[in-house]
Amino acid sequence: MDLTFDFTFDFTFDFTFDFTFDFTFDFTFDFTFDFTFDFTFDFTFDFTFDFTFDFTFDFTFDFTFDFTFDFTFDFTFDFTFDFTFDFTFDFTFDFTFDFTFDFTFDFTFDFTFGLYF
Repeated sequence: MDLTFDFTFDFTFDFTFDFTFDFTFDFTFDFTFDFTFDFTFDFTFDFTFDFTFDFTFDFTFDFTFDFTFDFTFDFTFDFTFDFTFDFTFDFTFDFTFDFTFDFTFDFTFDFTFGLYF
């Protein structure tokens, strides 16, 4: 008696797990704030008073007010902060007082008394 028992069990388990996680996060925040405030104030007051009675009164009032406000605010987030404050104040006060008083009094008295005989 020949008994042959051939048993072949072939089991192949191939498992491939490929996982790729690519994450890219790009964040850009660009903020631009430009603010310009230009203020100019020019004030001129010229006053002249002329009075003549062989009397001269000259009065001059010159007033100049120059005001400049330059404000620059640059804000960048990537962070740049530029702050400029330019302040100019020009003040000029010119005062001249000229006073001249001319008085002339001429008195002439001619008296002639003649007595003839």
